[in-house]
Amino acid sequence: VTQLYIESCAELNVKVNPEVVNVLQAHQFLASPTVPPNCYNINFSSTYLGAHTIKALLPVLKACGPPGTLGFSKCGVQGDALKALMTLIREHHSVHTIDLSHNRLGTPEAHAILTAVRANPSITAVNMVGTLIV
Repeated sequence: VTQLYIESCAELNVKVNPEVVNVLQAHQFLASPTVPPNCYNINFSSTYLGAHTIKALLPVLKACGPPGTLGFSKCGVQGDALKALMTLIREHHSVHTIDLSHNRLGTPEAHAILTAVRANPSITAVNMVGTLIV
């Protein structure tokens, strides 16, 4: 998955984030040619991602085995990046918990989150503490 992230960054002309590489390498050791990487409880919290890095991560999350819990607290997730992430979440029914706390999320992002939660009955919790969503 690390190589997929690096290739995605190159394709999108995005600088590779070494902290993201470290997180992905920690999950990659479970992969094999016949078993997709297990991204269960993958946590990018406190790693600034921003819109471009999130978009570069989308192919990685699609390729992963069941992520279960995705942690994006304090990652700079907002706007189009959050909307793209929520589009993926709508289709990834193994996700049950998403931590989006302490990101700059407002009304447009709230609509994207609500749409994803409605479309994906597997989601049981979305942490939005410290956002602009009330």
